[in-house]
Amino acid sequence: MVLDEHFLCPWWSALRRYLAHSEPNHRVRGCIHCYPFPAGFTEDDDTSSLGVCLAVVFPADVEAREQERRLLSRAREALELFTVLAAVNRLKFANFFAEFMADEDVVGLTSGKYSRVLPVWRCYLPKLLSPYVPVATQSSVTWGQLFGCPNDPWVYSVDFRQAMEQVKGLGPQEPESWRELRLEVDWALGHESDLSRTEMDEVLTLDAFSRELGKVFELEIPRVLHFCAVQDRARVIKAWSGSKSQAPASNAQTYKAQVDHETIPEMTKALAMTDFACLTVELEDEEAKNKPVTEISGFRFSTLVARRSMCKLTGANRAMSTVVRDAKYKELDMELTWASNSRVAAVCSAVAESSLMETLRVSVGADINHSEDQTMDRTRWGWLVYGLCAGESTTPDKVLHSGMSVFNLARDRETPSILRDLQSTAFLTVPEGTELRLGGLANPGSNTVFVLSRSHRCRAHYNPATMAECIDVVVAGYGICRMKLGASDRMRQFVRDSANCQPESSRRLSEFSLVISDLENERLVPDLLRLIGGGLRELCFNYCGNHKATLKLCDVAAVCPELEDLELISFELSAPLSGKLCSWGLQELTIGDCNLLHGLPACLENSECRMSRELLKMEITASHDCNVPADTIKVLAAHDKEFLPVIKEKLPLHS
Repeated sequence: MVLDEHFLCPWWSALRRYLAHSEPNHRVRGCIHCYPFPAGFTEDDDTSSLGVCLAVVFPADVEAREQERRLLSRAREALELFTVLAAVNRLKFANFFAEFMADEDVVGLTSGKYSRVLPVWRCYLPKLLSPYVPVATQSSVTWGQLFGCPNDPWVYSVDFRQAMEQVKGLGPQEPESWRELRLEVDWALGHESDLSRTEMDEVLTLDAFSRELGKVFELEIPRVLHFCAVQDRARVIKAWSGSKSQAPASNAQTYKAQVDHETIPEMTKALAMTDFACLTVELEDEEAKNKPVTEISGFRFSTLVARRSMCKLTGANRAMSTVVRDAKYKELDMELTWASNSRVAAVCSAVAESSLMETLRVSVGADINHSEDQTMDRTRWGWLVYGLCAGESTTPDKVLHSGMSVFNLARDRETPSILRDLQSTAFLTVPEGTELRLGGLANPGSNTVFVLSRSHRCRAHYNPATMAECIDVVVAGYGICRMKLGASDRMRQFVRDSANCQPESSRRLSEFSLVISDLENERLVPDLLRLIGGGLRELCFNYCGNHKATLKLCDVAAVCPELEDLELISFELSAPLSGKLCSWGLQELTIGDCNLLHGLPACLENSECRMSRELLKMEITASHDCNVPADTIKVLAAHDKEFLPVIKEKLPLHS
């Protein structure tokens, strides 16, 4: 080690005490990425940058935290110092951390293969915090408090401030290539959830960058992480009562339930008290015949998506009371590609009663090689439409205008028409304590029984030919359930749909993304847009079928008049001129893996068409078996790299 970085040895000695040579298998982890990069830089396409993951294990025992208070403070200071060192002088960074890096990575740095090193600090707690650790029972906790180093060295440490100035001197001052900061904090809780936050800011000075990692330690951690980091979770939940978390809104992913984990319902309660920027629901093929999985999943879906738990839990969790989600999220991302139809039904039934969201992304039936269940058949499509358009079953004015009934779409094709005519849908208020048998149309013959935890207004279905003393109801988070109901009660309680009931257009979404595979009927795409497209600003359709689906831009323009950004993948696209298309104010158009494109060049060259004047960005990628006519390609290629229309007007080519 050369002399000029010798001043860092006290901080290196403190940090090295907590560094691990391999990733530990600990439940709670916080991962911090903090580095500057050039404008337009993307890590995925970059081969000159080296990401280095470094595991730091902080003590969880109250005695160790008390005895090592000074060392822990130095370790936090070290993370800030070495983050800046990595940015200004990668070789000196490698001098310190070579033993914790792969040999080939060290060689790559010293030989010049890598021009940039991106440290990733993986901070762990080896075990849960006992109630004797003060932060274990506080209502709010920062990252610094969680890991035992709560104090800001910029405030209390003259030695740290002087060392930071020396670190800055080890590299070029104010690097010209720095344009933005990538600050990402993600954290994992076993296999149950993963949350992350990303910021993109301008970094104008080295001084500004040197303070960024320290800001992370001052942020409040999300409540779900706080919950999972402590032993006495009941005390933490009690401490939260009446208080509002100040943790930044994050992204959350919920995976399939771990049925042997008795704390999942409590963790769901913690999630229900955590604000999200985006909630992602990822499911594999969890069959409803597995009651423990379905019970936990239903509890989660109804609580996190539909805002309140619907059915009582059993076993060790039977004392858990009804949970109401008071936190918010604006984006919902449903990854349902490998989910069975019963799981799709469960999630979409919860979406139908979800709180107001602005963005919805759905990936369902997109893996055509996985199983036959992945085809976007009428059942899956029906549940998707139901989730988007049914509205809240608790809202009285939705009774006669509640959107397309999933029962009409999911009905067995072989049902005789006379029985189909006798079937009816309605709303029914189901009282608390009612036993529900998971089944109905979705799972005939199921013996899985749940008990409703609170009175709830449900959409219901009745067929007199097959249902003498029972009825099917949709329960948020569970899908279709069957309950006992006598004829006299049914006559009195049924609130029937209007005979002329038409799907109500959904006005709540501003951004919608759908990834699907083979469709039974291509008309379903414009039909869906007709239901949800009124207020859309952004739309993405990715079709993964064996053949390309056809779509007309004029149809999209007619039902999505306010659309600004459109992305279409694997469609046979045409653009016949129409009044709606000419008045369409689209600003960005992305077409991938396309064929045909009939009429698009004429649309772009027609001065009466708003797109010819207002389209700011257009990207077109042809498929490998491209059938786009040569003259169409020639016309579109002629516009390649032209100035954007708005820029032309503001900055004319000739003065």
